[in-house]
Amino acid sequence: MDFTGITPLPIAMPPQKKGNGKTLDEIAAHATPTERRLWEALTEVMDPEYPISVVDMGLIYGVHEQGGQVRVDLTFTSMGCPCMEYIISDIRERLEAESGVQGVKIEVVWVPAWTRQRLTAEGRAQLAAWGVGTGEVL
Repeated sequence: MDFTGITPLPIAMPPQKKGNGKTLDEIAAHATPTERRLWEALTEVMDPEYPISVVDMGLIYGVHEQGGQVRVDLTFTSMGCPCMEYIISDIRERLEAESGVQGVKIEVVWVPAWTRQRLTAEGRAQLAAWGVGTGEVL
């Protein structure tokens, strides 16, 4: 879907987190400075079905860097996700553009399974702004 030119309706969101959503700071709390930079870079990779990043969608389970080699632990919302190759390609392309990255390996993991509780607080707010429900009562 192409969301270019579409502006979400403004809605008031409470300042506290909903559900189990975390912030990027909480997700990357134990990351090295380089890994933190890579997490930040991944916030620019958008989920092709929803107008939020793969980080906010909760698809990234881990980012690990050692000596310029990067491993990303990635999941999908379902095993039949039609966008798998597209997402993998975008992640690889974005990380390879980062200074010092010599290689990117993407590990697709299915355990634990993705659930909507993996959405970040920002992701929940963005989906709500677009009128997409996350199963929560506001």
